[in-house]
Amino acid sequence: METTPSSAAALPEGATITPEKAEFIERSTGAYFAYTLECYDQAKTDGNNVLQWLFGVIAGGIGLIGPLVAVQQWWLAIAFGIVIARAAWIAMALVPRLASQETQPPGNFAESLNQMLDDTAARMRWREAWSQDERIRKNAGAVERIALAVDAARTAFAQLPFWFLPPAIIGAIVQFLHP
Repeated sequence: METTPSSAAALPEGATITPEKAEFIERSTGAYFAYTLECYDQAKTDGNNVLQWLFGVIAGGIGLIGPLVAVQQWWLAIAFGIVIARAAWIAMALVPRLASQETQPPGNFAESLNQMLDDTAARMRWREAWSQDERIRKNAGAVERIALAVDAARTAFAQLPFWFLPPAIIGAIVQFLHP
């Protein structure tokens, strides 16, 4: 059994690598690798969109508080203040999770490829494609971490009305009972 320079994986015993097989493996792993990077970019974009929504809630809510206080609608101002605080909390949790994640490029350095110079061209291509597996896993892990953070922020964003309604209703009742 032969091992690749970057992993302990081996070619199954008795298997032969033809140029066609090597090309198929290269194409397949290359497509999967490209897919993980596309997903990474999409997850980052989605995260930035959620941040924009949150900052819109924060900025819009701050813009409403002053006029509400001026017309003695303190209960609505407090309800908006709670939503602003919650949106800021969600954004504070999301920003570090959107920070640059470690990803890996598709190729190897020449130093590791030099170890394969005695192989046939097809076998070299197979070994290089095979070594992409770990890079794909690492990049997919980065995508998963970002996607989970974005999904959690989206869910929390969707729940913002529940952070507004109870204080607003309680405040309205208190103002009605004690004008």
